[in-house]
Amino acid sequence: MARVCRIHLFFLFQFFLAIQSRSQECNIRNRILPSGVMHYYIEAVNFQTSDSERLSGSIITDGEYFYLRLNPLPILSKEQAKKVNGKLKLNLANDSTYELEFFDAHFIGDTVFSVIYSISKEQLEPLVTHCIQDALIDLNEGTPRSYHFNLHSDVLMVQLKCFIEARRKKLFF
Repeated sequence: MARVCRIHLFFLFQFFLAIQSRSQECNIRNRILPSGVMHYYIEAVNFQTSDSERLSGSIITDGEYFYLRLNPLPILSKEQAKKVNGKLKLNLANDSTYELEFFDAHFIGDTVFSVIYSISKEQLEPLVTHCIQDALIDLNEGTPRSYHFNLHSDVLMVQLKCFIEARRKKLFF
């Protein structure tokens, strides 16, 4: 009887964690950039974590255009970071590949390096309907970094839907 109770408690705990994770995926925040432009974002989520590498990221928008912000680890030196301007290749669950154009790269403090890629209007529909499986990031290191989205592979799809729905309802744009 005690074993059955522990199993039920375990599944109940997992259920609440899943609900909390999903609610955070649509918690839209905003920030005014130094340029005076308001941008909206959702907190970054981990896509891959290992002893030597990690990739986290999220969707950001200025209300009109959508961007994918990725935070790769290990981070580059500040000198290397200034040279980053490569494209991002995304492999989706439907076996299609899309290239996102580099938009910006910057450090957040000294420990987080963010690379931002623009999502074209043509790329929006596939990213809303298919999970990302892999990303190939060209950080101008010679060999692009490959990341497998083994954690939260659908989160960017959910975040995009959240932003699109918020824009449709005119909640903040």
